[in-house]
Amino acid sequence: MACLELEKERMASSSAADESMAMLLRLQNEKSATEIEANQYRKLAEKKQEFDKEVIESLQWIVMRHESERFLLEEKLMSCRQKLKQYVVKDDESDELIMQV
Repeated sequence: MACLELEKERMASSSAADESMAMLLRLQNEKSATEIEANQYRKLAEKKQEFDKEVIESLQWIVMRHESERFLLEEKLMSCRQKLKQYVVKDDESDELIMQV
């Protein structure tokens, strides 16, 4: 009788150990799959961040170029106004006209 009880205990213990090992393997597989997925998302995020950085740098360069062009055009406009003032008779109406240009 004691042998039978001992055998039942041994089988139950063996079954519990097998279930524990199966659960361990399943959890390790899930962990591995999760790590792979996390690495894929990390790489995707890094690529998107690099792309966004390049877009921002490109837009900053475009803004800088436009500001430079605007500055040159404003300088040219001021020069043209000065030249126009030389050829226009001085009165209030002509000053207003020149400033509107």
